[in-house]
Amino acid sequence: MYISLNWLKDYVDIPRKVSPDDLGLLLTTHTVEIDDVINQAEKFKNVAVGKILEINKHPNADRLQLAKVDVRNEILDIVCGASNIEVGQLVPVALVGAILPNGLEIKEAEVRGEKSFGMMCAADELGLGDDHSGIIILDKKAKVGQNFADYLGVKDTVYEVDNKSITHRPDLWSHYGLAREISAFLGVKFKEHNTNKSPLTPFNKGGEIKLKGKIEDYDLCPRYMAIAMDGIAIEDSPKWMQERLIAVGVRPISNIVDITNYVLLELGQPLHAFDAKLLGDKIVVRRAKNKEVIETLDGEKRKLDKNDIVITDGKNPDRKSTRLNSSHTDISRMPSSA
Repeated sequence: MYISLNWLKDYVDIPRKVSPDDLGLLLTTHTVEIDDVINQAEKFKNVAVGKILEINKHPNADRLQLAKVDVRNEILDIVCGASNIEVGQLVPVALVGAILPNGLEIKEAEVRGEKSFGMMCAADELGLGDDHSGIIILDKKAKVGQNFADYLGVKDTVYEVDNKSITHRPDLWSHYGLAREISAFLGVKFKEHNTNKSPLTPFNKGGEIKLKGKIEDYDLCPRYMAIAMDGIAIEDSPKWMQERLIAVGVRPISNIVDITNYVLLELGQPLHAFDAKLLGDKIVVRRAKNKEVIETLDGEKRKLDKNDIVITDGKNPDRKSTRLNSSHTDISRMPSSA
């Protein structure tokens, strides 16, 4: 599990004399084992914003292009196979010497007889998702030569928590829970979560949305809550939320998917968002049938038994098709019993 220092500071004031490394050591000696303390900006060391000045066909390869890219200090010749680049675009450029989050080390290279002094990057190459369809095109706020971490607004320290050390501490499966623990061993004030207790205002003037819920096994699931909403526009989440999700290894998808991940990471409360048109008007929580098969978000088909619990539309378990979009939280980063 990954924990953001900036996020923790929403709930606990950490004294300036306690450095990020000091806090990692204190967490290890008091509460949970910290596997690594990661300066987020280091992930993008030697990755800069470049501006494409010129694009020409590669003389020895039909699918490759030769680009001249301005990174402020110099103009680089870069061989690129992406089809979405155009003159004038601002793009992330991994300079010679960069080691990307996926482990690739950028070196001066010769590609089909043409020298290349860097690499224009796709999202997956920078650890920002799975997309490898083209180079990331940056907006006009980017500045030529700017460090890519500064462009992203990544100024954070992230702690990698050993999941085994919190398997039986569900109170620590969130930033809120760990902040409370930190406030205790540092002897500083804990800031309670500000819950808005205002009642929801019905939006649907044509009547209530019909939604029925049923729990068939209260031993495995003593409580399940759901709410139906309309008038929802699917769009990008705010930049600040995207930055926080990226910091802890979650790729932003859309406002609805992102808020479910955000609540999970902040408060430890799992959430799912469903499309009512695909779900229907019923949610039934039950034990899985012996050898029942479900396809999980990673695309794998998994065989269940009667000790597993499933959320269904009354017949079938939760399917990816009923979700507003697939969340890409890495389940390996959550505690093993979550």
